[in-house]
Amino acid sequence: MVDAPDLEGSPNGGKRKREEEELNSSNDKGSKRLQPSYAKHSKFWSLDGNTLLQIDSTRYKVQRSRLASQSTWFEKLFEQHSGKEAAEGDEDKEDINDVLLTVVCVDGLDLFHLNSTGVTGDDFDALLTAMDDGICYYHDTPHFPVIASIFRAADRLKFKKYLDFAKRVITEQFSNDVGDVTVTEIPFAAEAVVLGRNSNIPKVLKRAFYELARMEHCLEELDPEDEKESIDEQDDPDEALEKLHPGDLVRLLKVQKYLGTAWHDAVFALTARCTQKPARCEHRSRLLLELRASILPKYEFDPICGIQELMKIDLKLKNYCESCVVAMKQMLETRQEDIWADLDAWIGLNVECDEE
Repeated sequence: MVDAPDLEGSPNGGKRKREEEELNSSNDKGSKRLQPSYAKHSKFWSLDGNTLLQIDSTRYKVQRSRLASQSTWFEKLFEQHSGKEAAEGDEDKEDINDVLLTVVCVDGLDLFHLNSTGVTGDDFDALLTAMDDGICYYHDTPHFPVIASIFRAADRLKFKKYLDFAKRVITEQFSNDVGDVTVTEIPFAAEAVVLGRNSNIPKVLKRAFYELARMEHCLEELDPEDEKESIDEQDDPDEALEKLHPGDLVRLLKVQKYLGTAWHDAVFALTARCTQKPARCEHRSRLLLELRASILPKYEFDPICGIQELMKIDLKLKNYCESCVVAMKQMLETRQEDIWADLDAWIGLNVECDEE
């Protein structure tokens, strides 16, 4: 049996190998050039879609009429693309023109690039998901980050119904009513502060700041199982705080200081001398010792819930006279209301964050 000749060692064999390598290299480069500069969205690629949208490298195939029926922004975009003039003084005119400059025809469909709108892919995904699965949200409201994404996209692209829905959920979750404050911690408070500032939802700021101010203490009190659940449910507290504007970080430190002082003042006011002359009840030094050992440290930065606990104490059993019982209850209610009202000034509710 004769072995095949070693062409690689011969001049012609080396030349042929180099030609094959150059051809393969050329084919590889050609295939790379032919690769699309986008990826079809894994979910929002409708077989009967008639419009293409793209954010960064992700492309969507959607129904034009459905978007236009829910969004005045998309309605104007499609109408102006068809030749209709923008209305005089239309606030969306410039943004829509920026998108119209990007339109190209791909396989017979118009492709609109949305990067200039500032809407992220994650936010747009959340909005489209809400359009598809919104009925499910009636019984199972998504976590705050999803609702915040819906809000941002709906606000930017004028999906009014979804904007109203998201805003209602956010303002209910971070209610500014002192009666809604409980010992249960609300996650994503830092994200709520950022959203409240950037998207002009001042109603959420008071409760969000309060949750942040008491967060460190609440985390210290968590049981191991509760702590695991909290970590799974929200971002790491340190990472969450990094999202805050520096000005709001300073405000947060001040709020903690004010809340701590207000809490101590409320506790010591409860143990004050009897206001009746002559005094009908004795000094409350024993009660003060009890509070210092139990309630005082537990609600260091949570005077609202701390005062709620103080009001549960049966002062008659602590040798308070009837007049002092009534006076102390009124005093605690007033202090709770005052603390909550003062939060507006403490967080600079009417002061916008400085530009970074």
